[in-house]
Amino acid sequence: MIIRTTIPLESTSSMKTINTFLFLIIGIIISCRGTSDDNHFESRWYEVEEKEWVAHLSNFGFDGTELRNHVLLIINTSECAPCMDDLAWWNQYDKDIYEFKVSLLVLERYEQTYNAFLKANQIIIPAYLDNTSLTLSNELVPTTPIKLYFNDEGKITVMDYMGSGVNLAAFKKKINEK
Repeated sequence: MIIRTTIPLESTSSMKTINTFLFLIIGIIISCRGTSDDNHFESRWYEVEEKEWVAHLSNFGFDGTELRNHVLLIINTSECAPCMDDLAWWNQYDKDIYEFKVSLLVLERYEQTYNAFLKANQIIIPAYLDNTSLTLSNELVPTTPIKLYFNDEGKITVMDYMGSGVNLAAFKKKINEK
């Protein structure tokens, strides 16, 4: 015996609309996590030592011996618009006002895409290509896009998601407090 049931056409359409709306909201939340002033990360992310970061970045052409008073931005070439706005601010910030350096680490498999990204975004800050995503596989950061501040002792004291003007202001404030 086969029992057949039919679902009215209107309810199927309504369900699709509701599901689409839910997926859209979840997607927005996931793609730009930087909506809060107070992001907390596990302590292990702050415990990665400066010498480990310097050695890691030297794999990509970083020729410095320290990261003291340094902001390191870590981003993919395909980030959300608010993340790119955050990057644009750091790319043009006034070096005379702040007492720290800024560098960019781009996680991108293809050098041609990386170069196109730098050109399209008119990147003038020092930028380095991580074409094997070693930064993530070596578990140096919890996620991307993210920004790190190394204090005058070379310790990560501020870490935040990229992608929100509110977070940008809070990040700058946290740096000044450290």
